[in-house]
Amino acid sequence: MKPSVGSWVYLTTAAFAIVNGLYPLVWLEYTASALIVFFIAIEFRSVPINQKIAGLVLIGGGGGWSVAIDGVARSQKFLLLFFAVSWLQIPVRESPALKAIGRTIVSQPPGRRYLFLSTGVHLLGSTLNLAGLSLLAGMVERQTDPVLKRRLTSALMQGFTSASAWSPFYVSIVVILTVMPDLTLFAVVLPGLLTAVGILVSGYIFDRMTRKPRGVQEARQPPVPLPRNRRGSLAFIPLSLVGLIVTLHEGVGISIPAALGTVAPLYALVWYGIIGGNAANWLPRSRDLATRVLGVLPTMRSEILVFVGAYIFGTGIAGIIPGDLVAGVLDRMLPWIDLRLIVLIFTVNLLGMAGLHPVVTVILAVQVLPPEVIGLRDWVFAAALMATWGLSTTVSPYSATTLFMARVSGVSNYTIAWRWNPPAIFFATLVVCALLVTVRHLTL
Repeated sequence: MKPSVGSWVYLTTAAFAIVNGLYPLVWLEYTASALIVFFIAIEFRSVPINQKIAGLVLIGGGGGWSVAIDGVARSQKFLLLFFAVSWLQIPVRESPALKAIGRTIVSQPPGRRYLFLSTGVHLLGSTLNLAGLSLLAGMVERQTDPVLKRRLTSALMQGFTSASAWSPFYVSIVVILTVMPDLTLFAVVLPGLLTAVGILVSGYIFDRMTRKPRGVQEARQPPVPLPRNRRGSLAFIPLSLVGLIVTLHEGVGISIPAALGTVAPLYALVWYGIIGGNAANWLPRSRDLATRVLGVLPTMRSEILVFVGAYIFGTGIAGIIPGDLVAGVLDRMLPWIDLRLIVLIFTVNLLGMAGLHPVVTVILAVQVLPPEVIGLRDWVFAAALMATWGLSTTVSPYSATTLFMARVSGVSNYTIAWRWNPPAIFFATLVVCALLVTVRHLTL
């Protein structure tokens, strides 16, 4: 895919946003915001009709100019996250080490395949995002047994989305740290890891409880061992990438999205060059990677439109609803704090099932129902929202994860979101609620 005008506009916008993250200046923020509007304008006709309608409705329902300007400015962080992921996807697909771990995971026998798939895609996705999911999705694509296809799809989706509870490479943590600026990265990562483990374990238990004996047994093949010479690379790739991001964020003080936008292109260029082997190929391979990434950038048009609209809508609606009124209603209707926490988690899931993107519900929750109104400590509140972010995208027919798995599996996105996933997600939601209620009481 050749670079277009939209490619260069996106690249320029990312450059201004990164510099603004390093050296915050008003004119840099306004310039990046203006470029985002320009990017949406020139790419709007290529946005699918459903996303066009959703974006326009969200933007139109958000209120006045001041809200719109603030929403566009805040969306710079999402643009940088998508920018970073775009650079990493190509080296991920060509990495011999990651291909090796993919073969090892998908070759596991039926007894432990679900656990290997869900845990493997969780670990890969936590640093490589959607590129990690694409490594293992081929197993579903090749599957002809409808029952097994359903189980493997659920394993991949639940494992992948559960990383949104803690990974800085996911949109969820970017949103939380943006709308709750007093929180630190480590304050949300630790409880997020706990809920992510709960979701993974609950998925495995649910699969074992509901799996019916097969009339025809699969032919068992010995699993493909992970080559020893690839193990070091598998540890180095995520550790080095996360280490660089955290060092910039904690040591230099720049935001996670700006750190991602700074590190990911350089890391990807070096990584892609190393994969080529011969040092003489590094320069042509770097040019090839840059050209391919530039060609992909305009495909983020739908996400950028929806996220801009979501921020404008969430901020605008929150400004209309008086906080005192909400607090009074909660005191009368839900006097128990634990019950408020449970209702919050299930409500976000149900709204996601109805097709509302979690970025809208999370922003609304933080603006209209801040933790002090509900009676929760801020990190418990954030952990609840990040955990249910992933759960709600699994039952949403319009989430990027559901649409990707529908394309891979050849099954309707409505079937996956509304028939296949809800039972397991309901069970996982109960587990998350129990974990967070327990943690809340233990830390009072």
